[in-house]
Order: sequence, then C-alpha cells, then structure tokens
Amino acid sequence: MKDKVFLDTNLFIYNFDTENKTKHEKSKEIVLTALAENNYVISYQVIQEFSNVALKKFQIPLKPKDLAIYLKRVMFPLCSVYYTNENILNAIEIRNRYKLSFYDSVLIGSAIEANCKTLLSEDLQDGLQIKGLQITNPFNSTIKKKK
Repeated sequence: MKDKVFLDTNLFIYNFDTENKTKHEKSKEIVLTALAENNYVISYQVIQEFSNVALKKFQIPLKPKDLAIYLKRVMFPLCSVYYTNENILNAIEIRNRYKLSFYDSVLIGSAIEANCKTLLSEDLQDGLQIKGLQITNPFNSTIKKKK
C-alpha cells in the first residue's frame, strides 16, 4: 500500500492559474494522480479555502454552479478529514511547538490525523517534519520522484 499524501489548497488553485505554466501543469498532474489513486487526501479546510479563493480572488471568479461542479467531481472525493475537537487541540499544540499559524497548524494536524506521510504545500517550510509528516514543496525542482 502506498503512503498517504495530503494536498494543500494551493495545488487546486494552480489548476486554474494559467499564468504560471510550470505550477499549472504540475498541479494538474498531481490532482489527476490524486483522483486516479486512493492514497491522496484533503480536509474540509482545503475545500473552504479553495471555495473562498475561487469565488472572490481568481482573475475570473468561478460561478457558484461551476464551483459546485468542481467540488463534486474533484474535491469531495478526496475529502476525508473534517474538523474534530481532537484536530483543533492538536493544532494548538503544533502551533505552540513549531510557531506556525493556527490555520497551517490545523492543516498539518489534519494530515497527521489522516495518517499521511507527506503534505504537499508550497506555503510551508520544505523539508520540515512534524510527528512523522514530511512537508514537501511539489514545485521545488530539486525534488525527485520516488521509484
């Protein structure tokens, strides 16, 4: 069985950002792989963050009906982590220990709760390890694919 991988919101945002071709293509590849395999995970927080950006901050904001279609086809199938009391308490501990933002800590706590080994994010420190979770920037050109 393959190790679980948690996807941060930015991977979904870059699916719609055609100005940065490299990140657009890489994020498309990752999301398509996530949908084809069963070891990729997101949390409800990722859906909330993406929805907010898609409706308000995209160069051409998504229409609500188009957002709903994308969520149903792409994000809902990947979502298996929802807010719990334990998740929030873990986030407080992570925030305190690693001096991260609260919402980044919730995201990391969600990845840990889902038993993920890797968190793909460009917003967090590449290479940081927290409680067995490796944070990896998927856009870092020095990263090599595991064989």
